[in-house]
Amino acid sequence: MRKIVVALLLVFCMLSFGQGTISGVVFDDQNHPVYNASVYINGTTIGMSTDSSGAFVFEKVVFPCQVVVAHINYKLAVMSLNESSDVVFKLKSESWEIKEVEVDASSNREENVNDFKAVFLGGDYWGQKSNLLNDSDLYFVKQVDTIYCVANEGSENEKSSYHLKSTMTVHSRKPLIVELPLLGYTVSIDLVDCIYTKTIFQFEYESYLGFYKFTPYQSKSRLKNKRYSKNREKVYYNSTLHFMRCLYDDALNTNGYLLLEKIQDKTKNTSMFLTTEVKIQKDVKDENMAYVIGQKDKDYMLYFEAYNGKPKDWTKQDDINLSCFNPYTKEGANEVKRLSSITFGSDTCEFYSDGIIPNNKILFGGFISKKKVGTALPSDYYPESK
Repeated sequence: MRKIVVALLLVFCMLSFGQGTISGVVFDDQNHPVYNASVYINGTTIGMSTDSSGAFVFEKVVFPCQVVVAHINYKLAVMSLNESSDVVFKLKSESWEIKEVEVDASSNREENVNDFKAVFLGGDYWGQKSNLLNDSDLYFVKQVDTIYCVANEGSENEKSSYHLKSTMTVHSRKPLIVELPLLGYTVSIDLVDCIYTKTIFQFEYESYLGFYKFTPYQSKSRLKNKRYSKNREKVYYNSTLHFMRCLYDDALNTNGYLLLEKIQDKTKNTSMFLTTEVKIQKDVKDENMAYVIGQKDKDYMLYFEAYNGKPKDWTKQDDINLSCFNPYTKEGANEVKRLSSITFGSDTCEFYSDGIIPNNKILFGGFISKKKVGTALPSDYYPESK
């Protein structure tokens, strides 16, 4: 399986059930109040704009959380809080150098925007139905590298060939506004960083970091709200959020997942898939934090199957040999497209009970990695049917 590594540092969200109040004021570097700055709790639907005195207040906030302050004339400011607080933000002026560096003069903006949408929104059904409203605020820095390739090395017909690999860094002058009409959200994204590489064949690496604020659609139609709820549940299952929550609860097999380790038999030049487990260790001081220990650089396959829209409970499948399950056999052929890969990049990989990974030590490829902003959900989302 071709592996695309996606480092998703999208949200740092609510990790415990303690609630409180956050109040504060936003000043500029001259101690003048900043009016109409966007203040929000990262990854949630909680947010507001500052008043004429630069003030804001949030009630019933779940801690820990991250408070994000954004304004077009100032640098983004982020503060992590663990309890009710009165805070002061001092914003630094932002000066944009509106300059696009194109090493390859044949490239054009339309192509760059389309590539960004494919990487950021996703090329699947959900991504194609989403809409980036302000792509005019994007600017691109592109570097093109020439890679020397040799085909049939050492043979009489040895041939040399070249192909290009480009590395693109994308920035935005303003928060990106994305409509998710199938999920019933408008998402405002303060893009911190987005980098991807591309060859003539495919995208090879994608990494993006940003702060998200979700605004639900306000619909009085019961039919529309029911459709939103159903679609949210669809994209939630077999997502990184769902998988990591199940891993924390030690409930992968009852929630549709099989974790597979590929074993190569070199003597027979064959391979088999063995179901396996990854044990986690929960933090003794913070019950909402857990660690995957001793799995550095190990690669696993992740197989997911659902029945009537709900995750399959593999523990009730007595007729299937789960100890040696091959997703490429006839029994699993219809679901091979849902195969994912997971790599643990460190001996200690931390994550939280709500499914959030606070860094890029746990990396996904395959089906799960194709779920992009077009399938984004607030970090406090849980299916209504749960």
